[in-house]
Amino acid sequence: SIVAIEQQQVELKALQESALTTLTLDEIVAEQKQVASQLSIANQEIRYTESILAQQSSLKSKFIDCQDEVLQQEKVCEQSQSEVKKLESESQASFRRQVQQHVIDQLMSKSNQFLEKISGRYCIHQTETEQGLALEIEDIRQGNIHRSPKTLSGGESFVVSLALALGLSGMANQGQAVESLFLDEGFGTLDEETLYVVLSTLENLHHSGKMVGVISHVKELKERIRTQIRLSKGKNGHSSLEIVS
Repeated sequence: SIVAIEQQQVELKALQESALTTLTLDEIVAEQKQVASQLSIANQEIRYTESILAQQSSLKSKFIDCQDEVLQQEKVCEQSQSEVKKLESESQASFRRQVQQHVIDQLMSKSNQFLEKISGRYCIHQTETEQGLALEIEDIRQGNIHRSPKTLSGGESFVVSLALALGLSGMANQGQAVESLFLDEGFGTLDEETLYVVLSTLENLHHSGKMVGVISHVKELKERIRTQIRLSKGKNGHSSLEIVS
């Protein structure tokens, strides 16, 4: 009833007044400080717990990455074990042939990369003969026919030999940069267009950081190469050197 509600309100007000009157101001301030201290401790515990959760999340992510790495390494290990068993079951001659074939494949790949830049016409391939492994040249301009190196002209032989030399130098460095390359003659057999392409390739090698030395009597080389060491024959069999740059 309304009377009962009013009575409860009066009692509640009396209780509130009683509660207010039972604590002094100092006690209230002290109690507030205690509550603030408890809140500060609770916030610290919350931050610590959040830090622990973040660490756990990071560790979980690393654990997943490690699991993936372990699976990958297990696959590599299985493949390696399979190759070891295969090698153990084969003869030494067979193993040597596999290594030789791997080296030849690398040489063909690197040499053809240079040959593509130099000519854009030829491609070197491996073939087998009665004497063993040999090379043949694919001529793109002649319907992709495969030619014996013996059928190449002097200029063609020089271009292919240069590509093979550059390919071998790329393999022989074992991860170290080959700083220099020296070519002794061979330019006199090249036609004007091929000579231009070969010289442009050598200039590109020079710009990429290699020192390229050329020994030649070809006039076009003298006009195109800036830094030269000229050897002049003098009297009584004496010769002299002159550096031109």
